[in-house]
Amino acid sequence: MIKLTEIVRKGGRVFLVFEYSHGEEVKKVKVPKDVFDERISAFSRVVGRRPGIREIVEIVRTFFKELREKEEKIDDFDWEKLLGIDLEAG
Repeated sequence: MIKLTEIVRKGGRVFLVFEYSHGEEVKKVKVPKDVFDERISAFSRVVGRRPGIREIVEIVRTFFKELREKEEKIDDFDWEKLLGIDLEAG
């Protein structure tokens, strides 16, 4: 599940707030619209036209597929091993 739940305009910037499922959890993330603008521009350069609604939906789906994959890689590490450790100590 991926749902656009809010559009936030703050300080001249636009953020898109999404709820999305990750396993059994429903998470919320605020994504700068610039992230999607870059992907839409790349699509336009490759295809030679602006994407339609179906292509934009696919761009969003791809973004969340990549996000979920990154989260799984992060989840694979036992971060508790680093609790309380000064990571800059030699």
